[in-house]
Amino acid sequence: MTPGTAAVLRTLAGTRSILTGRTVAELSGLSQYGALKVLHTLTDSGIVHREPAGRSALFRLNRSHLLTAPLLTILAAESELRRRLSEEIAGWKVQPTHVSLFGSVARGTATTTSDIDLLVVRPTTVAYDDEVWRSQLGGLTQAALMWTGQAIAWLELSDEEMAVAVAATERIVTEWRRDGVRLAGSELDDLLRTGATPR
Repeated sequence: MTPGTAAVLRTLAGTRSILTGRTVAELSGLSQYGALKVLHTLTDSGIVHREPAGRSALFRLNRSHLLTAPLLTILAAESELRRRLSEEIAGWKVQPTHVSLFGSVARGTATTTSDIDLLVVRPTTVAYDDEVWRSQLGGLTQAALMWTGQAIAWLELSDEEMAVAVAATERIVTEWRRDGVRLAGSELDDLLRTGATPR
């Protein structure tokens, strides 16, 4: 499923109203041309109903279509992934200062070849090669691979390294600020505002 298709389906699934193509575009964050292209494809397959309205058209999701429920389940996979990741991290023996999802998965633009980008901030009291710590990261990597077929790309920083990155306004910090989805630990905004607090 393309990101554009996912955006349009989310928009239509979120309302029982019939919408113009322009409204679908605005709510989905797509251009009007992009939204209409997706709507026409979904209309051709019967997943979306199109109703004439003068020189324009109105669209609504066909919730009776056999593929609608499976497609909505696929759309829910992103939130299910975040739930599973958070749940696994909550069970770690050595808790991180922070973990967040960023990159294409966080933006909802991932493809089947995308990695799952995770920022993890390691507490000052935990060594990089701590066996329990490394085992936790490895275990989650294997779990995510089983859940999605996608590998985790860890961006691991210590508390001090996080503080240095924030102070130096590294370019990737902008991406964390824009796309980051907190999974565990301190709030990302707090870390980006002050840097990690060693503990």
